[in-house]
Amino acid sequence: MSEREPTSVHRFSFVVKYPADDTFEYLIDPSNLSQWLTGVKEVDNPPSRESISAGTRVDAQISVLGIPAKASAQFTEFDRSQRRAVLVQTLPKGGQITSHLKVDDLQGSSLVYFEHHIFVPEGVLARIELSVIAKAVEHAAEASHANVVNILESGAANGLKDLREELLKP
Repeated sequence: MSEREPTSVHRFSFVVKYPADDTFEYLIDPSNLSQWLTGVKEVDNPPSRESISAGTRVDAQISVLGIPAKASAQFTEFDRSQRRAVLVQTLPKGGQITSHLKVDDLQGSSLVYFEHHIFVPEGVLARIELSVIAKAVEHAAEASHANVVNILESGAANGLKDLREELLKP
């Protein structure tokens, strides 16, 4: 699917008052995705953060415009030392999102860059206005980025992980 032009491309950047290495590790950890990434409801059997490399797969329960669905993703590029990753997400009905992540050090804080290339299947485009999809992506990105800033700057990242583990205990 990636041979054709994306239906839309969205670029976002934001600053987090949190160290760049730690911000990158938080963002790429599949067990954290449902904490900050709107639309991700649950990650199925998340791989450990330490084991992530190019080729690592992640499966998740998501919500697309309010509709529950399953999605899978694969890290196609991953460079921990450069704090850079590319994740290709396969969505229901042939949709795809290729997300580029880069985290730069900004004197002890993080400058986070996201670029999302969205591919929407032709059949869906015939029924949904592209502006609706674009606006939904923008709103989700704004909320997700605000979540990252709030969680990391408040120091809640470890507390949320502990809470999740406690709630999932039998």
